[in-house]
Amino acid sequence: MGMSMQIPVNAGDTTPLDINGTERIDFLQVAQTGIGDAHLRQDSVTEKMLVSALATMRRHQGETSSPTTLDRFIKTA
Repeated sequence: MGMSMQIPVNAGDTTPLDINGTERIDFLQVAQTGIGDAHLRQDSVTEKMLVSALATMRRHQGETSSPTTLDRFIKTA
């Protein structure tokens, strides 16, 4: 399954994620890096947002999703 998105987790890093459908991206690592960067910038809002996103990713890691499942998740989030 391909996924495309931009996550501005590191204000100092201007290198975009190259998501072209073939490259594997470790979104957990991207979020963890962003948490550390937000902490260094003393950006508590972004840090809390990324901690929450990381917890959600870990909770659902390994699950597969269908559009119906995603619709239900979005409506309850």
